Amino acid sequence: MDVCSRLWCSVIRQGQMVCLTKKLPAVEGTPCGKGRICLQGKCVDKTRKKHYSTSNHGSWSSWGSWGSCTRTCGGGVQFAQRLCNNPPPRNNGRYCTGKRAIYRSCNVTPCPPSNKTFRQEQCEARNGPQTDPKGVKTFVEWLPKYAGVLPKDVCKLTCRAKGTGYYVVFSHRVVDGTECRPHSSSVCVKGKCVRTGCDGIIGSKLQYDKCGICGGDSTGCIRVVGNFTKKSKGYTDIVKIPAGSTHIKVRQHKAKDQTRFTAYLAFRRPNGEYLLNGKFMISTSETIVPLNGSLLNYSGWSQRDEWLHSMGPGALKEPLVVQILATDAKKSLDVRYSFFMPRTTSPQQLLAPKMTQPQSTTTTSSTTRTTSTTSSTTLSSFTLPALIQGPIAALGPSPPTTGPQWVTGSWMACSRTCDTGWQSRTVQCKDQHGKLSKNCLVGVRPSAFRHCLVKKC
Repeated sequence: MDVCSRLWCSVIRQGQMVCLTKKLPAVEGTPCGKGRICLQGKCVDKTRKKHYSTSNHGSWSSWGSWGSCTRTCGGGVQFAQRLCNNPPPRNNGRYCTGKRAIYRSCNVTPCPPSNKTFRQEQCEARNGPQTDPKGVKTFVEWLPKYAGVLPKDVCKLTCRAKGTGYYVVFSHRVVDGTECRPHSSSVCVKGKCVRTGCDGIIGSKLQYDKCGICGGDSTGCIRVVGNFTKKSKGYTDIVKIPAGSTHIKVRQHKAKDQTRFTAYLAFRRPNGEYLLNGKFMISTSETIVPLNGSLLNYSGWSQRDEWLHSMGPGALKEPLVVQILATDAKKSLDVRYSFFMPRTTSPQQLLAPKMTQPQSTTTTSSTTRTTSTTSSTTLSSFTLPALIQGPIAALGPSPPTTGPQWVTGSWMACSRTCDTGWQSRTVQCKDQHGKLSKNCLVGVRPSAFRHCLVKKC
């Protein structure tokens, strides 16, 4: 028996001697044999006392190899790890400080065209029969839930039953590499939202410009800002947002003399088909509105706030008509909007087409004017003639004569002063003019990390 690892004591119970232990080691320095003492639960030679009493701080091992990628296409994540065992901390020594794991993007080649997102595939994997409280089995199809999900919860796998408002959090983490929100430049890694470039690579500085072009310079579009303040009743057109527009924001504000809203935002296609809040039916909950490949996020109507934002940098593939449904013709309205539209768009495309309205509503024709000084819509970021001046070919930079190339920066200092460490450098895709691009070949992208060895410790 090792007398040091567990201390036993003899006691007398009911006239008999028995041995008991509290499963604790003997006190440091307890003799355990000739010339030997107990240290850290072991019986060792006295000459090793200094070895067991000296503190040794832990140090990191070298980085391990990169693990498998979480996705086969569309941008996954892979990890490399290191251990605090070189040496491990001993005798109250400090544990290693710094990152235990690092990660990078992998398999960023786009997936084949599909109507399903990676998050949707994870929800659909839960499809199957469900039993309700009454014991009735029904087949449930699960879809991703985006509306109403708090920013801190976007990396949880929250799915809703198709055709209902019922939802379930199936997992506190989606698969690494899943988009945080539709069309966002960020992905989930270990349950946290991490920024990426518009090329889908973690750590990339490449960003979408205001026109929705990855690595662009925003010269191909113009910002439109307007507000609608005219008194009206029923459905009234405010502005038609043309196809190709990006960064759409529409918000209703309370007038100074109002304590509550008396109107509702509505949205329709130019042909009269309503996307939201049509036919006098109002949505009071946050809603994601699909529009031909684009997604619009509507706040839901409330007494506090009402707004609509486009999700992601992608451009509208078809026009969108913004309306206001007013219930009191005596109340002032205040609807403000902004978006970026292609520079080649004609100002007349901002005018919504006249629609035949239901007999129960009193409406005006389009209240959006682009030339009148008394217009209820103001285009504050440009003068209208600038929209169509000059040849179209001169609106943007000329195409590069040679293809873009990967450009690498200098290697950073080694993460360690001795033994194997880690170095990183910037890797960017640039065209012949030095501007960021997204058209480099992914397969020949230089590595942004490498091992380094300064000297033996």
